[in-house]
Amino acid sequence: MYSIGYKEVDILWEIANFKIADKNMIMKNYNISKTELSDTLKKINNLLNWEKMNYLLDKRGYILFNNELSERRFKLESIIKFTNKIRREIIYLFLILSEKHFNLTKFTLRFGLGESSKKYVRTDLKAVLKELDIDYAEYRESKNSLEIIKRKIPNFEKTRKEYLINLFIKRFEKSYVYYKEEKDKDGKELNYPSKLIFEIIKEELKIKDLKFIFHAFREFYVKYNKLFSVKEKYEIFIYFISNLYNEKENTRKRITSKNVKMKEDNDYKLLEEILDKISENENRRIYSYFKLKLYRLLLKKEKMNFDITPKKSKEIFYNNTESLNIKIAEEYVYQIAEENSKIEYYENFERLKTLFVLDLEYNEIIKNQKYLKDLMQLSNIIEVTDLGELSEKLNGKNEKNFEQVFLISKSEIQNMIKNYSDIPIYFFKINDKDRFGRKTGKLKRRTDSEKQLTEIRETITEYNRIK
Repeated sequence: MYSIGYKEVDILWEIANFKIADKNMIMKNYNISKTELSDTLKKINNLLNWEKMNYLLDKRGYILFNNELSERRFKLESIIKFTNKIRREIIYLFLILSEKHFNLTKFTLRFGLGESSKKYVRTDLKAVLKELDIDYAEYRESKNSLEIIKRKIPNFEKTRKEYLINLFIKRFEKSYVYYKEEKDKDGKELNYPSKLIFEIIKEELKIKDLKFIFHAFREFYVKYNKLFSVKEKYEIFIYFISNLYNEKENTRKRITSKNVKMKEDNDYKLLEEILDKISENENRRIYSYFKLKLYRLLLKKEKMNFDITPKKSKEIFYNNTESLNIKIAEEYVYQIAEENSKIEYYENFERLKTLFVLDLEYNEIIKNQKYLKDLMQLSNIIEVTDLGELSEKLNGKNEKNFEQVFLISKSEIQNMIKNYSDIPIYFFKINDKDRFGRKTGKLKRRTDSEKQLTEIRETITEYNRIK
């Protein structure tokens, strides 16, 4: 079988979901050269041929997916190999989570390698430590390995949190929560990298059932009915699982009278109901101090999301202060669309029926309304929804009244999508930070956004020309 890693699978999934991809955007997003992209496409086509599927079409600077797609036919996780790059990613994850030393023998087996391959795993470990400027001997001799890691990584807690959030966004739902386990000929469940990644997280955070906690929080957000982006939801989720078994956070402490009053809030009672289910399933007591801390975090994020000056907002927001929910954001976008419905900027450009999918907080929608207006010039919006509804809209049995999807987010959420339809998706990313997490200036954001808009317009034109 071919040596397939995350890079090949991620690129294939993106092309399969979006139906068409600009080669320059692929090279930029995955930080690969033209030669590396060519090699990657060869591997992908070999894989598709092995699966008895059509090759990717490479035309005029674009890559097109030329197959019918179904969940039964397109299960990729089990074919991903423990390449040295993936092994090193897993080693890095272990190092930033565990107070224990990395066990070469144990992980050689977990990587599906024989005893004779331990030397390769040792080389991987040394390479990761070297990147962190840590001597291998120093690491082996230390009593608490995590303390060494903390000293070497600037802003360790923030860096670890961001790393975990991005990891969960990219891998957790598609590759673990909703992935149907495959078995070998002897009936044993197959091992694959994403499964090992989240098993390590469970072990090091002492979590018994990560999937149960995820589904419990998902149930909470449906009932809570407030607007949070995918990234914000995972920030809260990561905070919770990181501290559930942390005795400094989840502990018995005196609660102030102000916090006691908070416990009377209906939203707090809703959160407590979900946390009690998790507590019972994990057989772990969740103290009121920790519950209230989590609730205050929710309120803080909600306040930030709706911290908009009257100049920038619309009447619809201020007339609905009692229910700051997803529908308000959708109605706001409909207002913008109505205002722009008679504007025509591009000659000979057909504006197709479009499903507008938002993964943005309300304040981000307000701040970035200019780019939303620009996208509306490329589309005929017939419906606005959030990311949580996209899968059902695309893959459900109901008749589809849209011809394309516009997806707008601040996060790399491409891997969270499963599009088994033949409807193309066009992704617009709000880039307010560079790859190092630093805020970008207005000119850089404007230039990047204008470039994305041009690429989307040209990609739509090309797809409609050749479909």
